[in-house]
Amino acid sequence: MEYLQVLVVDDEPGMRLGVQRSLNDAVISLPDVQTEVGFRVNMAESGEQALEMIAAGRPDILLLDHKMGGMSGLEVLDHIKAGQQDHMLTIMITAYASLETAVTAIKQGAYDFLAKPFTPAELKATIRKAAESLVVGRQARKLAQEKRQVRFEFISVLAHELKSPLAAVEGYLNIMQQRAAGERLSDYDNVIERCIIRMGGMRKLIFDLLDLTRIESGQKSREFTCVHLPGLAWRAFEAVQLEAQKRGISLNLRAADDLSLYGDVGELEIIFNNLVSNAVKYNRDGGKID
Repeated sequence: MEYLQVLVVDDEPGMRLGVQRSLNDAVISLPDVQTEVGFRVNMAESGEQALEMIAAGRPDILLLDHKMGGMSGLEVLDHIKAGQQDHMLTIMITAYASLETAVTAIKQGAYDFLAKPFTPAELKATIRKAAESLVVGRQARKLAQEKRQVRFEFISVLAHELKSPLAAVEGYLNIMQQRAAGERLSDYDNVIERCIIRMGGMRKLIFDLLDLTRIESGQKSREFTCVHLPGLAWRAFEAVQLEAQKRGISLNLRAADDLSLYGDVGELEIIFNNLVSNAVKYNRDGGKID
């Protein structure tokens, strides 16, 4: 159950109490967003008091009478700072409903208009529309925030994943530069082949980044196949082998040859590479990875 704060601003005590009675026990079901909404109602008898209460704690829904002694409802709207109207919906209530008044109220930030006298059913119908707008808006903002977080985490993982193949290619190029394997070009066929494999892995990661828009739009699907896990593990070991050798860290893999898993090979590669690269990074010199 989600609760919305309602502030009723009217100089007629009977109107304030009537709205409070109608809404205090009301529960509105919103099946489209799979939630129920209840209300907590506060009251103000003047525009001046309403502004003080809004400054102390902004309500979700403001039921604001147009004609009051002292400040009018439109004057209250005019005094509310633009920032205070964010995510707060104002419903104007008045016995002098007119198109001109409605247009003026909407221009000043009102969400809807309710003409006196109104029945409890009319009040609840108007409140229901406002509540649904608020809840849907909140969920949309929450999803947008989660989307930004997913994007950040995806790019962070991608940057982390690029480090391993870059380090491997750099190590192989150093071997070639130092002629560590010999003077003949054929001595480096295996090194060149491994560089090409690593470059292919980096290309795939870049393509994954380009696929991010499809992930966000829900158009990218996982490709499930039978994945040979020891092969993934060996490739992850190869990516960190040079760094491990520099620090005297031994790499040991124990796995049955037929160990397989039905899953997305790209995502499983990310898991293995993260595990192994972190195992090297946070290991002690002369340590081991099993």
